[in-house]
Amino acid sequence: MQPGIVEGFYGKPWTWEERINYADFIRSINFDFYIYAPKADKYLRENWRKPFPLNEARKLEQLSGIYHKKGIKWGAGLSLFNAYISFDSSVKLKIKEKLNELSSLNPDIIAVLFDDMRGDTENIAETQVGIVHFILENAGRSKIIFCPTYYSFDSILDDFFGQRPRGYLEYIGDNLDPGVDIIWTGPKVRSESITVEHLEKMYEILKRKPFIWDNYIANDGKEHRKHLYIKPFKNRERDILKHIAGFMVNPMNQAYLSRIPLLTAADELGTRCLSAPQYNPENSIKEAVRKICGNRYADRVYDYTKDFLAGVNAVPERRKTEMEKFFSSIKEKWALEILEWLKA
Repeated sequence: MQPGIVEGFYGKPWTWEERINYADFIRSINFDFYIYAPKADKYLRENWRKPFPLNEARKLEQLSGIYHKKGIKWGAGLSLFNAYISFDSSVKLKIKEKLNELSSLNPDIIAVLFDDMRGDTENIAETQVGIVHFILENAGRSKIIFCPTYYSFDSILDDFFGQRPRGYLEYIGDNLDPGVDIIWTGPKVRSESITVEHLEKMYEILKRKPFIWDNYIANDGKEHRKHLYIKPFKNRERDILKHIAGFMVNPMNQAYLSRIPLLTAADELGTRCLSAPQYNPENSIKEAVRKICGNRYADRVYDYTKDFLAGVNAVPERRKTEMEKFFSSIKEKWALEILEWLKA
């Protein structure tokens, strides 16, 4: 499977227009799929037992249709909050109802997401495997991928969601249907590096190649939202594609600005041009800024990337005023995203 994008962040989600416009962009960088999984959509998370409002269902159906017409796989992420606390007949019925609802949207992929919820409960691995197998039996032809509660070795997951049970990942690897891919973010929730050595280790634990969910540029956390990660992807060389089942980037809340680092991801992974010369991160980010922002503004925008990375609170007031004046003069959506970030 070629790389793809998952809209899987917290905070302000993308607009329907932004999602629709991403179909052409995804195709242009030879990515293969898009998964709709914004944390703000409560009908896929806390209120998953309730049906989508009619207006949202229609928009999702339209979105799926547009992506399929462009030749791009479309999927949805389902977070079954508290389903593992009491996985009984009533819960199974509700899961079936939600799967039937999703089936009407013709998803190529259904991501079953148990991330960011309590994990220190009895027999959680066994119950989650049982839920995924139940979904596998009732999801039709959709590809199933699964995100465990502990999707990285990062201790921050234990701090927030409880101490991970001993042997949790090993049990899942041994007992989960081999046709189901397991999502993994790398050594950390937000991994600076993903190496072949690490992926080989995960293969031994999961009994399959991991499916990478890459949070390298995601900026939805309390501290990260102060930054715009307009930077080149690094330490994800194209050799890792041989050691993974899939690769998807979780981008920034800013849809248009996210295209800049995503272009560099395509360069590093080799999807834009498999015969391209050795990847040069700085050349790639400069070219990406020029492609998205245009020749007229590219040099100035690139000059400001150090401010974006440092964070809005670190930008001196005089510099911030200068930036606001400059970006206010540009009537482009990516410039508006920068202005909103400066004023937030």
